[in-house]
Amino acid sequence: MEARPPVRVAVGIIPRKDKILLCQRKPGVRYGLKWEFPGGKAFEHEAIEQTLVRELNEELGIALREIREVHSTTAKYEDGGEYKVTFFVVDSFAGAVTNYVFHNLAWTRTDDLLKHDILDGNKEIVQMIVDGAIPVFKHIEDEE
Repeated sequence: MEARPPVRVAVGIIPRKDKILLCQRKPGVRYGLKWEFPGGKAFEHEAIEQTLVRELNEELGIALREIREVHSTTAKYEDGGEYKVTFFVVDSFAGAVTNYVFHNLAWTRTDDLLKHDILDGNKEIVQMIVDGAIPVFKHIEDEE
């Protein structure tokens, strides 16, 4: 039997001022009540950037304007789930963040990210953000 390729997933890291949006999965679903960044699975022939645009519109009601890819990894779970996860920072979007699918949303300071029960597939990037290895907040230099 041939092994299946990992499921492709797009994930959006959404900063606002000095906080980042975390989303909590609903109870009773796979990996229920874990905290994660929003996003989801790609369709078979869908570009991963288009997956992010579609998923964040479906989950949060926002239209992405400016994104940048910051990291990619493969996440493997004890239950056999395997995912190729591509992370993007959402630098600009239109619309108000509205919770359509999650149990909870939390705008969280970087220092507090690790206080949440983070989904395994997001732990590495969360640690990188906390350590400053992933630039999440867009710094605009003052004009002189």
